[in-house]
Amino acid sequence: MLLPSLYATFGGRNELLFTVYERYNPVLDIENMLSGPRGDLPETVRTVYRLMTDALKRGPPCSPMPSPGPAIR
Repeated sequence: MLLPSLYATFGGRNELLFTVYERYNPVLDIENMLSGPRGDLPETVRTVYRLMTDALKRGPPCSPMPSPGPAIR
């Protein structure tokens, strides 16, 4: 089974989920940006939105793609 070896690699289920959450969560990127120097408010808002968009685009590369399936009539 694949999951026990993944759990062992990351130290358990919670650590695995935390690692995935941390990797794909935009909050850490936003915190890093806000901790440094920044421009005016409109520029800061644009940067926050860009970071959120970038985080959504870098989603897990192994996420399942839904199959089109039969059309519902």
